[in-house]
Amino acid sequence: MKQSSRSTSTQSAVVVPQAIDLDTFLAKLSAKDKKTFERQVATREQSAYPGLADRWKRLACLLATLSPSFLKLSGTDAIQFFIADGKYRKQVFALHATPEGTIAVYVPDMLDDAIRAKLVAPNADAETENSFRLPEADQTITIELLDGKTMNQPPYYKDMTGWNRKAICVIVPALANDAHMQAAEKICALAASKFVITAPPVAAPK
Repeated sequence: MKQSSRSTSTQSAVVVPQAIDLDTFLAKLSAKDKKTFERQVATREQSAYPGLADRWKRLACLLATLSPSFLKLSGTDAIQFFIADGKYRKQVFALHATPEGTIAVYVPDMLDDAIRAKLVAPNADAETENSFRLPEADQTITIELLDGKTMNQPPYYKDMTGWNRKAICVIVPALANDAHMQAAEKICALAASKFVITAPPVAAPK
């Protein structure tokens, strides 16, 4: 019982902030991007998988909360999220919806931290090393490790593995339940707690 109590306490330390609502998210977008996002949602609504559009909106709003500087929409299936890095922007998240109904959430490599926080655990019974247990839900989730050597990286997350950076891809299943969603959200919140957001340098007075 003591072990279970420690696990719950560790997990509760990972706080997922209240996400902005959809109207606030849409207010961040240009008129063109609003139409693109509407097409993204419509594509998910036409999917055979119940709740897929709601999961897409939920994750988009949360990631825009965790990385409020800038976002970029790519076609009907991807969104990139950035934080300020001096006078530049640094990509920290990406979302990608697949034709199979899964949502890939790209995050800086937080796998070891997520294991220490007991958000996920290695799955000794799995056929692949990418399968991880959700300790409190008796379910599994797939997490892939990515780095600059990963082949055929698409542009919506390629920048997350440049300059010796590493990333992970948390795959939210097509028939995801709340345990899968909460695991992905907590991993994202854990990553955001490590962000260092820097303001542009102040110009020297003339």
